[in-house]
Amino acid sequence: MSNGWVYYCNKSDGGSIYRIRTEGTDKTKLNNENSEFINLANEHIYYSSKTTGGKLYSMSLGGSNRTKISMDKNNNEDNDEGWFYL
Repeated sequence: MSNGWVYYCNKSDGGSIYRIRTEGTDKTKLNNENSEFINLANEHIYYSSKTTGGKLYSMSLGGSNRTKISMDKNNNEDNDEGWFYL
């Protein structure tokens, strides 16, 4: 959750990342990938894309500026004070 938004993977829509306001309004689809292990840090969403074989990506909280972070397969990620452990 960040600034009144809840971020989640919608398994009924192939694992795409969505956000919705805490009061249940403004549901927004942010990507079209089978995503998992989402984390919020530094105004970005970090996630593993099953669509690309588990590679780690980031994007802005609004869904733009998608960037590949790692070419390695990610089975889990942990965020600790700005550091990601894969």
